[in-house]
Amino acid sequence: MLKIKKKIKQINKIYFKNSFCNIKIFFIDNFFIINKNIKINVKNNKIYFKSKLGILYIIFNNNLLFFIKNNKLLLNINILNKEYKKKKFLNLYIKLIKIKIKGILQKFKLILIMKGLNFKNNIKNNKLLLKLGFSHYIIINIPNNIKIINKQNKLIFYSINYIYLIKFIFFLKNLKKLNCYKEKGLLFQNEKFFKKEGKKNKK
Repeated sequence: MLKIKKKIKQINKIYFKNSFCNIKIFFIDNFFIINKNIKINVKNNKIYFKSKLGILYIIFNNNLLFFIKNNKLLLNINILNKEYKKKKFLNLYIKLIKIKIKGILQKFKLILIMKGLNFKNNIKNNKLLLKLGFSHYIIINIPNNIKIINKQNKLIFYSINYIYLIKFIFFLKNLKKLNCYKEKGLLFQNEKFFKKEGKKNKK
């Protein structure tokens, strides 16, 4: 049976759960209302989020306690006498869960601009071909959880896994780092950078 004890302050609620005659106290530090299109499963220290778009998971620490009831995911951080660490730990998992929920409901979209003379891109047999000012094409295997649409000077990326997508795009950006003097390289759409002036010859 689940009993709820209400306090004057509604910030933290205490849940009492009877499990084999042992009472467990569960303080709520934060909670998420889960969309009905998302199913949550727990297995091997992982919380799985599943929808029509795919499956994502979060590995939870021993200091993280959670409780699922009525499409709500309740969180508790079990760190005593370390309030500053508790806030950082809680904020980290809040951001991770928000990213997973958003990605599983709607895919993330990021656009990479190819800025440079004779920069080209092509996709063949699930491989990304990039020509970035070198005499040859750079061939990169496209991961299964990332979809790429190529245009003349753009690469449009779609994925439900935001963290994996960011890592993959930064890997591509490092293949041709932005040259602030010549304004050449790979950059995100609406990414701001300051153009630097080269040294001027003294007359």
